[in-house]
Amino acid sequence: MTSAEPDGDERLMAKTRDPEEGVERRTFTFEEGVEHIGFGRFHVFLMIVCGFGWFAEILELVIMAFVAPAIEKDMGLSALEYGLLGSSSFIGMAIGAVFWGALSDRFGRFIGFTCTTAMTFIFSVASAFAPNYGVLLLFRILACVGVGGTLPVDYAHLVEFLPVKGRGRNMAIVDGIGVIPALFLGSLLAYFATSRVDGTNWRLILGVQSIPAGLFTLIRFFIPESPRYLLNLNKKEEAANVLRRVARMCRKQAPEGDLEGYPTDLETRSPLTRFKEILSPELRSTTWRIWLMAFFAQFASAGFVFAMPKLFESELGLPAKDVSLMVLLGVVGVIPGLLIAFFAIEWSRKKSVSVFYLASAVGVALFAVATMAAGSVEFAVAASMVARGGMEGMFAILNTIRVEVYPTTNRITAMGTSQVLYNLGGAITTLIFGAMSSSRTLAALCLSIYAGAYALSVLPALTLPRKSDYAGRAVLDRITQLVPTTQT
Repeated sequence: MTSAEPDGDERLMAKTRDPEEGVERRTFTFEEGVEHIGFGRFHVFLMIVCGFGWFAEILELVIMAFVAPAIEKDMGLSALEYGLLGSSSFIGMAIGAVFWGALSDRFGRFIGFTCTTAMTFIFSVASAFAPNYGVLLLFRILACVGVGGTLPVDYAHLVEFLPVKGRGRNMAIVDGIGVIPALFLGSLLAYFATSRVDGTNWRLILGVQSIPAGLFTLIRFFIPESPRYLLNLNKKEEAANVLRRVARMCRKQAPEGDLEGYPTDLETRSPLTRFKEILSPELRSTTWRIWLMAFFAQFASAGFVFAMPKLFESELGLPAKDVSLMVLLGVVGVIPGLLIAFFAIEWSRKKSVSVFYLASAVGVALFAVATMAAGSVEFAVAASMVARGGMEGMFAILNTIRVEVYPTTNRITAMGTSQVLYNLGGAITTLIFGAMSSSRTLAALCLSIYAGAYALSVLPALTLPRKSDYAGRAVLDRITQLVPTTQT
């Protein structure tokens, strides 16, 4: 294991003898090369670009929560159709997570890195012009097939470039880069596109929210292929060229010598083989816990976000425009939540994520009391701040855990698979709330279930194997590098 602190060239480079020339040549491992270059301008640029993956997903959830009631009224939807509209996002994202995960582990990160945002842009624009409910539902699913691939591909691409020191904090920053603009932009869009007379202009909102996807698609062509992926193909020279490019952009000197590779090429394996690896003895105990954590996280979070606007309106009697403002005020809670996550993540991944699960549970429970019992707008906004802070701090650490624990050869397949459970939770919860929201008692029951789901997630989080906590450790490239260890 290499040190998180970059040492000098003297320690960094090993010497090997060239059998043909009879002279000693310097060689270095990929980890040594990354640590030698350190953190610089390239990584800042990549973090901003990758933050869009989380931005796209959060914006999608926020926007659908705002526009769904307007679409329901405009198209005269039944309770089932209303719930299915919310679930369509998660259906598309689940499909996208599996498809783009398998594709990116087999053919490289670059194809998924660029095509996911392009697909999101095309079908998001098309959604704004959908003539009827059926076409709208289809376009929303297709747009979210693109959205579903951005998070696993982007986070994997990023972690494969970052040095060890501060990697968790940098991942938390990426979460902030994505979530804070998404929540504020979504709320502002809903506020300014809503009239007290005509209601919410959902077509305008869907059209405007697609613009960032188009812009980021163009920017992504400037990001190179993952050198870790290239190294697993035994394309050592191409991987070394990427490291040199990174070094130039960071204004650092590239490592001297030859980049060490692997004796075999593992990237021709089938998606099924990759899937079996994440259920191997080395990873099985980690995988099923991550699946539970991802399912409960999105089940509770998507349900709460989807329910909030409707409960502000139905329980507290606020008009649609004021609802947008109240939700926007609640978003302020994200900032302290992410700040705490920034410092806590390097302490312990599993302990810090457990704390944030509990904070989210408390926030949702307080929101239920504020809306269903106290009838206080101020109390409800304060409770939503607590819930939002806990929720986003939890996601920042959970996403880091999910992308770190698997080797490069199946990293996106594994994260994409957990995204299926993640999005399944979101699809189920919006359907449930859509069907139960007409009853005050059942709506209160939904909020209680969300708080309980957060609390239950603490169990798999705290019992994650010790080897799953990569704070201060380099990520791995191949499953053969994993050594079974005793769980804690």
